[in-house]
Amino acid sequence: MSSRNLVLASSLLLFGVFAAIALLVGDLAERRLRSDLDREAARLRTAFEVMQIELEHCVLSITDLLASDTEVRGLFADGAAAVRAEGGGGGREAARIRSALEGRLAPQWERMREEIDLRQIHFHLSPDGTSFLRMNAPGRFGDSLSGFRPLVADVQADGRRRAGFEIGPTFAGIRGAVPVMAPGGDTLVGTLEAGVGFAGHLARLSAHTGVGYGVLLTREAVKDARFGGPSASGRLGPEGELLVATSREELGLWLDRSRLPPYDGGDRTAWLHWDGRIYQLMRFPLRRYSPDREPPVGSVVVWHDIGDRVAALSAFRARVGWLGLLAYLCAQLLALGLVRFGRGEWQRQLDERTRELRRKESLLMELATTDSLTGVFNRRHFFEQLRLQLARLDRLDERCSLMMLDLDHFKRINDGYGHAVGDRVLQRFAGHCRRVLRQTDVIGRIGGEEFAVLLPGQDLESAMTVAERLRTLVAEDRIETDRGSVGVTLSLGVTELDEDDEDPDRVLGRADEALYEAKESGRDRSIAWNADP
Repeated sequence: MSSRNLVLASSLLLFGVFAAIALLVGDLAERRLRSDLDREAARLRTAFEVMQIELEHCVLSITDLLASDTEVRGLFADGAAAVRAEGGGGGREAARIRSALEGRLAPQWERMREEIDLRQIHFHLSPDGTSFLRMNAPGRFGDSLSGFRPLVADVQADGRRRAGFEIGPTFAGIRGAVPVMAPGGDTLVGTLEAGVGFAGHLARLSAHTGVGYGVLLTREAVKDARFGGPSASGRLGPEGELLVATSREELGLWLDRSRLPPYDGGDRTAWLHWDGRIYQLMRFPLRRYSPDREPPVGSVVVWHDIGDRVAALSAFRARVGWLGLLAYLCAQLLALGLVRFGRGEWQRQLDERTRELRRKESLLMELATTDSLTGVFNRRHFFEQLRLQLARLDRLDERCSLMMLDLDHFKRINDGYGHAVGDRVLQRFAGHCRRVLRQTDVIGRIGGEEFAVLLPGQDLESAMTVAERLRTLVAEDRIETDRGSVGVTLSLGVTELDEDDEDPDRVLGRADEALYEAKESGRDRSIAWNADP
């Protein structure tokens, strides 16, 4: 091969290497961004699920309270007797009792409609679930819903209180139902049901988290339903999905213009470009109450603006590209200048380029985020997560705590049992951390036997509870070796992040002070940092 062809081939190879490095660094940055966004999406999904559980407890509390009222039970029992005596619910005596029961509940009904978006209080007679009184529609009675309302049917069948999401003829929301017994006896009179809508609660959740929430149902699931309430409720999109409730109007616009990505019933995350902005959009299945696990009847949609973070990623990619091009040009000019010194010098230059490439490969390897022994995050990545958490404190008004952990007398294990046993102890400890900590918590190996843990959403008291659980689990564990069993104890220092914390070293310093106090106090204990000397 001629010198000119050799130079050309080398130039092309070098260009390809620098281009690959620039692309790889950009891809690593994008993966890190997507990983951060996935963790945030999991936290936002948990927030909705917690809200749903709280609403179920709320409606059960309402129904329990009303069902325990002696006057309400008495009127309901009298109404049931009147319906049986008159041969139906349309008689004069049944109407009088129904009116009295409505009057008894009217003040609570109006107040709870205003305060918690209560949409329904409904009395069903035993045994077939015949409607006796709907507070939202007092003129409608005598029909039975148990044939297509499994929640009411199950309570009528076994007398056990239940709650869950259901789709009814007037609204879709969280319903709870409890049995109502006759006063002074154990005779089942019927079932009392209460239901709340999603709209107001989604708005409050959205204001707390800073993201949008919405509930969509499949067209098949609600083809016979009629929805009232806010104008956004009951909006049917071109693809057949029905918008029941939303905290922000964007979701209705996306539905109308068919901009939502296709949804097949699983957990899905996508980026949506809209009106010059970029949104991360997450959907997860919504199931109604059923004795059997039925297919989802819709989905919960969560979205938030990530335009600034995507723009920062694009700017980083551009900087890496320009730096890679500049590095290539410098290397190329140097290579062309060294050709004149002969093949020996050329070979030497190739060797230098090879070593430079190996150095860059080593640098890329250092971008990896995981500690190879324990599988937890390494020191560099943990510090990045700590900086991100400090930046979130003001924007999200979120509590967060940090723990510093150190295995007591770990050097004795290495010296007495060997480093192989010491590695097993570190790996076993990392496994304990995964069992105790949540998926949203961040654990990193700071060095040797020293670890640190970020607890997003946890105040100092909650963090101390987690620290004690972990400390107890570690202290009770033993590892069997050729020289007998070996155990280890754990000392922890705990502090809560403050909005004035701008430097990770400041937070780590407080936790380190508490850890030092735990060590000085005899080890195997958790100490919370105290500003008072």
